[in-house]
Amino acid sequence: MVVKVIYEETGFDGLLMPVWMIVEDCTFDWDRTLFIDIAAPFQRFISEEYDEYQPAITVPDYAYTRHAVDNRLVGIALPIVKKAAYSSNTLSSEFDLTQIQRLILRIEDIEDTLQYNIRQF
Repeated sequence: MVVKVIYEETGFDGLLMPVWMIVEDCTFDWDRTLFIDIAAPFQRFISEEYDEYQPAITVPDYAYTRHAVDNRLVGIALPIVKKAAYSSNTLSSEFDLTQIQRLILRIEDIEDTLQYNIRQF
């Protein structure tokens, strides 16, 4: 699993702030919760790495969960992501989820779930 972050510059001071987290894997188990270590610093995702033909799913804010023991792990309930993608007509019912190799996570949603500011790291 590869985890990278898309950064944006802040207006006045030009600091880089993480906005989106990109999680890439060859195979996601859509019946389990995926846990991601959010230890910083994050590897930067650059625009040249973007492949517009690679299918991706944006994780809805209600699919995040906390790990029971380790507070640096954020969980993504993949069954919820799958259900949301099919029910919102993002994916047709015939689409094969094994083609999805990229998840897109909002940093603000992760911070809300873990109840602390990732950006300070």
